[in-house]
Amino acid sequence: MLALYFNLTDNKADTAKQLDKMIKDNGNKPQTSTPYLLRALSENGYADTAYDLLLQEEYPSWLYEVNHGAITIWEHWGGIKEDGTFWSDDMNSYNHYA
Repeated sequence: MLALYFNLTDNKADTAKQLDKMIKDNGNKPQTSTPYLLRALSENGYADTAYDLLLQEEYPSWLYEVNHGAITIWEHWGGIKEDGTFWSDDMNSYNHYA
């Protein structure tokens, strides 16, 4: 994904296709919360996949966090788990820079 965003790949079409496949193989859920992911997809012909990620509500996803009270991006996808417990008692940032 960073190779796409920063134009570090010789074959952007193949790299974008691989990224699209990885996301679809993961149930249209992200494995990283980098701010470049949706833009890398949409700028390389995979806007539909970017929207699927953006609108995903199941864990892990940005809307999972919103549906659990987030108003900023969490440091960990599961900062607050379905049962209400924390991912970690001593490492939870609910205002992550990314």
